Amino acid sequence: MEFEVRRYWSGQLQPLRSRVLNAPRNGEVDFLAVREGDRVNRGELLVGIASAEIEARRPVLENRQARLAEQLQRWERMVEREAAGQADVTEALIRMLEVSEALAELEATLETLSVRAPVSGWVNATFVERGSKVAEGQSLMALDDDDALGVRLVVPARDTAFLAATEHLHFESDADESLVLDRIVYGDSDRRGFAVVDLYLAGAADNRRMHVDVVYERREEALVVPWTAVARTGGATWVARVSSDDPARIERREVSLGRAHEAGVEVVDGLSAGDRVVRYEPRAHPEGAQVVASEVRGR
Repeated sequence: MEFEVRRYWSGQLQPLRSRVLNAPRNGEVDFLAVREGDRVNRGELLVGIASAEIEARRPVLENRQARLAEQLQRWERMVEREAAGQADVTEALIRMLEVSEALAELEATLETLSVRAPVSGWVNATFVERGSKVAEGQSLMALDDDDALGVRLVVPARDTAFLAATEHLHFESDADESLVLDRIVYGDSDRRGFAVVDLYLAGAADNRRMHVDVVYERREEALVVPWTAVARTGGATWVARVSSDDPARIERREVSLGRAHEAGVEVVDGLSAGDRVVRYEPRAHPEGAQVVASEVRGR
């Protein structure tokens, strides 16, 4: 028979992944450009770290660079007067270039002390404040990643089969957003038979906490028998099948059951389309007993 299968699960649209930003070096928090709850864009400056040790090297290198530049100019004037050779100029130039490279490396290191947002999202938490002493690798703040918005469901493990049929899923939100499934990540089932399923969704605006219904809808064909036709003995489930012999007789046929429906229960193994069964009545229909057509009709 054909019937409509519909399942739904409810959840909240939320960030399913946070990015923790860590201190790139030892130092002190010079400034915090954002607070908890602020929205940030990828590349935006969030935290500045001051390193007294690194900062102290800058004026030393700058002064040395200036002195070497003066020395280079003197050597060049002396060469013009033939009071020195070109080798002296080359040596002075090499020393100045070495200091310039060291200064460029220092500036690059100082740039790493400016912590920028790796993703667009919301500031979930801040763990330091201005003036805090921090060590390299220490957590500074956490960002909710805009690219990881979705719904986290805790469902019976058997429901994961419905969720896996993504072509039959759609999403209804209280904000009328056009949500589209991006990907699904399945967690392990726990001892109670429940599983965590993360559905990453695209198309959501800034309303991160809106209600979302995840809906499965599909018309399916299934072999369904009435509950009254099913018996269970000795750990086995079976039905009383009517054979195709003439005269027809009762056959005990072991079956595997699937989902329950209003009309009965799905048989996934043990029967074929067109098979006939009768209501389980051990005395009236023992195995091998003959059955007349009137007994089968309407069952």
